[in-house]
Amino acid sequence: MGPSLQRRHSRHDHPGLSGPSPRTSARCRPRISFALLLSLSALSLTLSGCTLKQLAVRSTAAIIEDTFAAFNEEEDPVLAEAAAASNLKLLEGLLKSDPANPKLLLLASRGFGGYAFAFTEEKDSDRAGRLYLRGRDYGLRLLRLHGFSPPGRLDVFQSAVKKLGGEAVPAVFWTAYNWANWINLNQNSPRALADLPRAVALMQRVLKLDEKYFYGGAHVFFGSYYGGRPKIAGGDVRAARRHFERAVEISQGKFLLNWMFYARYFAIPSQDREVYVKLLRKVTEAPRGILPAERLANTIARRRAERMLDEVDEYF
Repeated sequence: MGPSLQRRHSRHDHPGLSGPSPRTSARCRPRISFALLLSLSALSLTLSGCTLKQLAVRSTAAIIEDTFAAFNEEEDPVLAEAAAASNLKLLEGLLKSDPANPKLLLLASRGFGGYAFAFTEEKDSDRAGRLYLRGRDYGLRLLRLHGFSPPGRLDVFQSAVKKLGGEAVPAVFWTAYNWANWINLNQNSPRALADLPRAVALMQRVLKLDEKYFYGGAHVFFGSYYGGRPKIAGGDVRAARRHFERAVEISQGKFLLNWMFYARYFAIPSQDREVYVKLLRKVTEAPRGILPAERLANTIARRRAERMLDEVDEYF
């Protein structure tokens, strides 16, 4: 029996082992239609609690993050302001389709707070206050995804804050940032002042978990907190200075808003004109592009520092 006869015998006697011939395999192979694939995908998404619309939003979230990064890198405040409002409304539209999207909630919390501070607070404090509240509320929605539901009683609230972990730091920071800025604009409101311990508790948690977050932002918060209050109400200029010095150290002096707040909430309460001028000149004389990722914030800091230097005689 030759080799060729042996191969033919094997194929006819053991079809189950040899399988279909190459010529017939393509015809016999089962096919899955495109429509069936879509149906299976949709079923999978439904079972996982994710709709096709939510999937589209989540695939867009990374692009939105890049858009906001480009916004923060913008050096022209007029151009940035023109773009900011439409970006914020786009965010809110996306959140209607995917209301529990953590990336979008964080961008909304930070975005509304940043817009209020940069473009609104000095022109219309009432409007800025409303924007800060929107930013706070988006932050609270994000904190709920971390298992935090703000209770009514202050002591229970403070205990709940202490259970938040490091992964919640961005949400905690921007919630406190917006809340505190709203309070600062409503210092004649008993309701607003009653909320201050809650904002303080949140920022204390940031300080404990990650003091370096956002260029030492928690230290700037407490520097402003201790420097902006009278001594009888817990003000302490020495504590303010320690916090500002730490913030400057963390940011390596590159985030210029830290210097500006240092002048405002330490030098003015201390009535130290020389330090005031020195701190503000660190802002006005800093090289452009010192921190490319925060060009917009640094441009705003530079402009406000220039104005504060022009107003030096009003403070001293």
